[in-house]
Parts: sequence; structure tokens; C-alpha cells
Amino acid sequence: LEENIEAMRDEFLAVQEECVPNLKDVLTGNQRMASTGWRLLALRYWSFDVPSNCQLCPQSWELVRNIPDMTMATFSVLEGGEHIPAHRGVFPGLLRCHVPLVVPTPADSCRIRIGQESHSWQIGQSLVFDDSFEHEVWNDSDQPRIVLLIDIKRPLPRPLRAINNWLTRVACSLFV
Repeated sequence: LEENIEAMRDEFLAVQEECVPNLKDVLTGNQRMASTGWRLLALRYWSFDVPSNCQLCPQSWELVRNIPDMTMATFSVLEGGEHIPAHRGVFPGLLRCHVPLVVPTPADSCRIRIGQESHSWQIGQSLVFDDSFEHEVWNDSDQPRIVLLIDIKRPLPRPLRAINNWLTRVACSLFV
């Protein structure tokens, strides 16, 4: 994925203005997280593909669709001046990967806090974390931050993998 950042970025930028909804229109049940300045375009959401979006970004879809145990792949745009409040993922059975496509400057103007640690994105360096830890995001710049978010099932030994697969299916049925 890191070798194809330019292709994914260019493909997404070509369609983003007309097709990427803000969370205020999508997350009607979670207004605390909803924002007109945070927009998402899902290729896969809770293990369900979104064919119309995959057709909009075929190169990106081809790169991510066969990632083992991937449950989500979505472009995330955080406009300048926006803040995503502290929150946690659904359960610790998933790991989240951020592949930075557009990073505002200066680097420290856009950051994520995971637990007690803060990180800034850098093009070419993915960030993988357990999103069941509290995290929040700031974009203090006047430019958008765009990352490709990918969730994968946490690699676990065989007995725990079966439990995690079951919990993931339960979560999918609750959120879709």
C-alpha cells in the first residue's frame, strides 16, 4: 500500500468532492462523533463491500480487497480546523491501520493521540494501532488530512481466533 500512495491519493482526489458524505449526514445516531468536517468513503464497511464506491476507486479497491482478514477499508478526510473527540473502537479484536495519503504541514499541526502517546502522520509510513484504546484526532491546519483507514482482525492463536471471528460477526450484524 505504501508503494501505491500516489495512485490511491490521485484516484480519491478525483472523486472526493462529489461523493464523500460528511459524518453528520451518516452517523445520525452518534451526533457526538458527527461532524461536517469529517468525511468518509467506504470501500468495505464491517465486512460488507460497497460496490458503487469500489467502482469509483478501482485501483485502490484492487490494492486492498484481498488483505487477509480485512473488515473495513475507507477513505477518511478530516478538514482543517476539525477535532474528532476522544473515543474507542468497538472491541480489541481489530487493529486499525492508517495509510496517510495527504498530510497537512507543518507535521505537528495534525496529530492523533492513542492512549497517552501522540503521533503525526508521515507520507510513506502507515500507523497501526489497537483502536479499542481511547484516541482522538486534531487537524489544526487549514488543509485536509486524508488517510486510508483499514481494519483487520487481530492475529491470534487458533482457539482465540475462532472467538474473535464470532465477535466480529456479531459486531458486523449490530453496526450494519
